[in-house]
Amino acid sequence: GNFESQDDGRNITDPLLQAGADIIMPVAGPVGLGTATAIEDFGQGKMIWVDTDGFESTQFGDLMLTSVMKNMDIAVFDAMSSVVDGTFSGGIYVGTLENGGVGIAPFHGFEDEVPDEIKTAVEDLTAGIIAGDISVDPADY
Repeated sequence: GNFESQDDGRNITDPLLQAGADIIMPVAGPVGLGTATAIEDFGQGKMIWVDTDGFESTQFGDLMLTSVMKNMDIAVFDAMSSVVDGTFSGGIYVGTLENGGVGIAPFHGFEDEVPDEIKTAVEDLTAGIIAGDISVDPADY
């Protein structure tokens, strides 16, 4: 219900950890900092951050398995480039894997812990989505 209450993040995370969750992906801005604190205090667990590379953008980098990123720098660059070259038409910008508008952050400190077959699967899925061979339309599932 909000994107601010770190207490809410903690209160939602604590029972998940107690039930055995080992990776949590809070999609609620600063609420996720409460999730990080809960994981830190619990003594085990990892996170998948959202919006930015949480390894770089939070003080909890040691908990970040990876991050799902909105690459706003790419969106701004693309928009400004279209203004400069005279092709800007306004409207909605959709960040995709193909245009670099979204992506997955490196595994940073977990690079050696993530099995090669998982890394390969992520690369294959990314390529399949970009090629149009794998749908990201929820209606297809």
